[in-house]
Amino acid sequence: MAPRIEQGAGAGIYGAEVAAIQGCAREIIGQGAASQSIAIYSDSQAALKAIGSMQVCSRLVWDCVKTLQELGSRNKLEEGAGRALIGPEPFCGIAKTHVRASIDEWMDGKSREWWRKLPQQRQADVHQGTVSKTNG
Repeated sequence: MAPRIEQGAGAGIYGAEVAAIQGCAREIIGQGAASQSIAIYSDSQAALKAIGSMQVCSRLVWDCVKTLQELGSRNKLEEGAGRALIGPEPFCGIAKTHVRASIDEWMDGKSREWWRKLPQQRQADVHQGTVSKTNG
């Protein structure tokens, strides 16, 4: 059974991310981890910056920082960037649709470039509106 993390009414994505990080830390503490190397992964830059900030402006973030400090007092906390990523999330924070569109655009440009270099394709170039000055 997966642990349940209570967020309270009106919690947004940012609050949910901070609560999830704190929930992971609590779960690891509850399992009695000691002298372990631990990394908790999150793709929420806002949550990570808030937790790592010298100035805490939220009770939720403060509680999360305290929980992480408790976890770190008995274990070595690692930054996630130094480890292999596991799971469905994109490793670089770019959506699949953006990557796919960029690749499609690049392939379309390469295809048109290749097509324009073929001297025997003048008729097709006229229909596509890409007649080169050297052919026309």
